[in-house]
Amino acid sequence: MKRKGISLIGMPASGKSTIGRELSQTLGFPLLDIDKWMEEYENLPLKQAIAQKGVAYILALESRCVRELDLHETIVSTPGSIIYNDVVEPLRMQTNIVWLNVPFETLEKRLAPDVNNERGIIGLAEKGLRCLYEERLPLYQQWAQYTIDCENKQQYEITQEIIDLFGN
Repeated sequence: MKRKGISLIGMPASGKSTIGRELSQTLGFPLLDIDKWMEEYENLPLKQAIAQKGVAYILALESRCVRELDLHETIVSTPGSIIYNDVVEPLRMQTNIVWLNVPFETLEKRLAPDVNNERGIIGLAEKGLRCLYEERLPLYQQWAQYTIDCENKQQYEITQEIIDLFGN
C-alpha cells in the first residue's frame, strides 16, 4: 500500500519549492512543483499564462493537476493560490498537508526584488501583499493538517521538522 505524499502550502516565497526539493532528495519521493507543471503544460511562464488565459483558467488547471495525478509517495509544492480551489479533499486523501507559516515581514523581504511580479502571484497586483496575506492566512489555517512555524529557521531545520512529523 502506498503511503501518503506530503503537500506544502503557504504564501509565495514561503519556501515550498526549496523545502520540497530537500524533502524529495531526503525521502526519495518525486517532487511535483505544480507551478512548474503548469508552465510546462502551457509552455508559457506562469505570469504569461495568467495574463493570456485568466485566473479562473489557472485555478482550474491547478485543480486538474491534483485530481488527475497520483500524489501518493510524492512531495507536492503547491501554488500559493491552491487554497482558492476545490481540491482540499482530493489533496487530503492522497497527501498530508503541511503549511509553511512564514511571517509577513519575511515574505515582504523575499518578494521585494520581484517588483514586476514575475512569479505570477494571483491577486498581488490587485490587492497588494498585505491584503493578500491577510486574506489567505485563515484559508491556510483551515486547510493545514500540520503547521510548521518557519520564523528564524534554516531550511534544513524545517525539512527535518517535516520528516520528524511523519516518522521517516
